[in-house]
Amino acid sequence: MDKKIIIQIEPTPEIVNLLEALIKSSGVKIANKANPMDEYLTIKEAANEIKVNYHTLRDWVVIKKFIPFTRLGDNPKGDIRILRRHLREFVAAGYQKKPYRGRQVTVI
Repeated sequence: MDKKIIIQIEPTPEIVNLLEALIKSSGVKIANKANPMDEYLTIKEAANEIKVNYHTLRDWVVIKKFIPFTRLGDNPKGDIRILRRHLREFVAAGYQKKPYRGRQVTVI
């Protein structure tokens, strides 16, 4: 009888090396290795990850189109999904929020 075990952990290099050595020694087959950068995030998850207001990030994605996105299903008003890779590229570009009423410029 085949048993399937699903483990979700944060992939650090030490853990990855340890798991690969363990798998090679036990002879277990791996179905697939998912790249964490290819994971889709909702607007809420993405806003929490880069510590930005939900509505601000939604405006950047939907209205200003700074980050490419897809919608869940065929519904034109479905959930917005962003690839984590695209979000990291946007943050690495160093977009600056415009200051309002004499406040300092916020660099993400």
